[in-house]
Amino acid sequence: MTSPHGLAINDKLLLASDAAYFSLAAEVVKLDGAHLFVNPKFTEIPAACVVTSVSKVVSDGPFSDWQSMVERSIRDYGFEVSAERWVAFERAKCQTGRMTAYLARDVSRAVGTFCILEHRGYLRLKNLLVHPEARRQGVGERIIREALRLARQMELEGIVAFAVSDGPGEHLYRSAKMTQGGQVIEWRKSGVD
Repeated sequence: MTSPHGLAINDKLLLASDAAYFSLAAEVVKLDGAHLFVNPKFTEIPAACVVTSVSKVVSDGPFSDWQSMVERSIRDYGFEVSAERWVAFERAKCQTGRMTAYLARDVSRAVGTFCILEHRGYLRLKNLLVHPEARRQGVGERIIREALRLARQMELEGIVAFAVSDGPGEHLYRSAKMTQGGQVIEWRKSGVD
């Protein structure tokens, strides 16, 4: 669970502060199994509409039904939720020449995706996603092996990635024999001390 600088999150409070950041100036909408932070004044900015606090209940049920419900909620606020718009957003990043996107496929369908970005001698994994129906079938580990192959081909030192403590990313990276490079430690001091 490392980042390009060897940092990792080990505290859910840090994640909560990120959610608080996205909720600033936003309407907070409770969805079934998540929260939607949306700022309808900025529908052209993807980060002005963020789904967060997704509960485990979501992964236990039919994901496509839940996803459709979330997309309807987002559309109600005037955000365009099309695959084409997301692809255009990511394509713009790729057109800078700094990021490359890949689609992981089995014989007949897409099963995952990942992006790579060279940074300070390492290959940074971004947007590593495995389709819910393809999880626990080795897709994530195959993606990591491909990223390592690309890093060697580019004569880089290795790969780095970010993961939330105890989340699916951390479990994937540990099973792929990646090691934790560091931690982000959240500092706090009681105002009563």
